[in-house]
Amino acid sequence: MMEHYDVAKRIKIVELYIKLGSIVATQRAFRREFPCRNAPCRNTILSFVRKFYEDGSVHPSKHVRRRTVRTQETIAAVAAAIARTPKKSMRRLSAENVVSPRSLGRIIHEDLHQWPYKIQQPMTSNGKAETGVVHGKKRKKSWYHAGAATKRTCQGRLLAVGMEGFLVTCNNMERKCAVEALDVLTDYAEKIFGQEGEPALARSPRAGEELDDMEMAVKEEVEKLKGKQPEEGKANEGSATSPRFQIMESGANNVVFIRTHSIDPALLAWEVLKDVAEKRCARGRNVLRLIPVGASCKAYCTDLAQLAERFLEPYFGAPRQSTFQVVFKARNHQLLKRDEVIQTLADIVTTMNSDNKVNLSSPDQTIVVEVIKNVCCLSVVRDYTRLRKYNLQEVAREGAAQSRVANRETTTTTTTTTTTGDGECEKQKNVPGSSQLDDCVLGTAWESATLPRGEIKTGQVEKDGERLKGKCGITSGLDDEVDTNETSQD
Repeated sequence: MMEHYDVAKRIKIVELYIKLGSIVATQRAFRREFPCRNAPCRNTILSFVRKFYEDGSVHPSKHVRRRTVRTQETIAAVAAAIARTPKKSMRRLSAENVVSPRSLGRIIHEDLHQWPYKIQQPMTSNGKAETGVVHGKKRKKSWYHAGAATKRTCQGRLLAVGMEGFLVTCNNMERKCAVEALDVLTDYAEKIFGQEGEPALARSPRAGEELDDMEMAVKEEVEKLKGKQPEEGKANEGSATSPRFQIMESGANNVVFIRTHSIDPALLAWEVLKDVAEKRCARGRNVLRLIPVGASCKAYCTDLAQLAERFLEPYFGAPRQSTFQVVFKARNHQLLKRDEVIQTLADIVTTMNSDNKVNLSSPDQTIVVEVIKNVCCLSVVRDYTRLRKYNLQEVAREGAAQSRVANRETTTTTTTTTTTGDGECEKQKNVPGSSQLDDCVLGTAWESATLPRGEIKTGQVEKDGERLKGKCGITSGLDDEVDTNETSQD
């Protein structure tokens, strides 16, 4: 390990080398000047001299690590994000710009020289605030009402009553999840409902697939009921000129709401999940669950009951009968209780048709209730259990596992053969899971280990104590030998 030399020793080493011009003489003079056992080596002396001629100094240089996060591009991106939305929190800025909260704080404080602040109420000459509240005293209720009236709301960008769409869950990657989900929904919507801006096309059945007449009737009745909804539900309905899908805030962490209009969210989600199960591959890594939202209302039990009576009629009304289950999930909400919601919806469904039964293992229809803050989302989906609760990653993983098991089974081939009276080989039916063989093989293994080189024994089958031989197009010297022995015995 190289010894550490202070500035005085470095200067002396350079002076001695320049004066003497020899490495050995410099080492001897250094030992006389600084009584020590070890003198600087040749490389150390030359490095000090080289640094003196290049930099004009012998002070040790500071090693500056190249920045990988606080780059000029990242600083510019953070500055632009703050300029667009000054009230956005540090957590959201960190997630959007893929920067840790500590690095983001350094960028804002040290590079941009910005700090959080609160807007103070301007005071009048008589010591009162402009809102009429005396400074220093407890604020009245009128001050809070005035602030609530002038508060800027994110109306149009937040999940509200009367909206339809999809709830997409993720793990801390909301922005990437929203982009991936938007791409997937746009592609499948163009295949099923046609290009955006054109009138919705009726979905044509695929090759080998027939649509159920009852399902088509259910869709028609749902569209009719949507046209009869009150004006409150139409307040936030998308217009014809608005885009087919809009990314919005749901009001809960790790949940993104994608608003849609003029299409059936349940049908589109089912098509996506079914295609993922067939292809055994999920498009995207951040999208977890894709939950359709067919209708929404205020998060009260009475409003939910009124919505369920008209929304569930096409699915469970007479003469239709099916099994069902109710799935409830609440986020940032404590008013609605799980047991109360399940009992209310079960009573409504059984009232529509007494033949509707509860089935928690494999129901025909699943009523999904998702509550976020003060909005209750309702939808009816099918194959909820088989499609792993509409989780794209789980469906793709399960399909891949099943394909691996099927491939493992097909590698095991087992065939049985019999011989006819003419001595020719005839193949029997293969065991399930085995593949067809092109060549006829007798027995279960080749027994050529004890045979001479170049001679192959095709195998023998024992049946009723008799040894049968089959001719599979391969002749060997052993067969000729057996035939000659039999003739000689006769």
